[in-house]
Amino acid sequence: MNFLPDSPDTGTSLAAIALSIFFFLLFLNTYFLPSIIAKNGEKCDRAAIFVLNLFLGWTLVGWVLALAWAVTTDRKEHIITLR
Repeated sequence: MNFLPDSPDTGTSLAAIALSIFFFLLFLNTYFLPSIIAKNGEKCDRAAIFVLNLFLGWTLVGWVLALAWAVTTDRKEHIITLR
């Protein structure tokens, strides 16, 4: 006696799961794009950019701020030594 309903076609299920995983990974890459840019660009504030991106990236303003911070160049301090 089988109490479970007939399972749907597994090919369709696997395709839906694969597509869901693909879009989830695409979303994660897009969401953490500012952090990825900061890490690859060797920003000195990459940890702070990651924290901003992690906690405020879900807001459009937080994500844009993190992206703008990630693409700006670091300030180089000029040290002058006198002899």
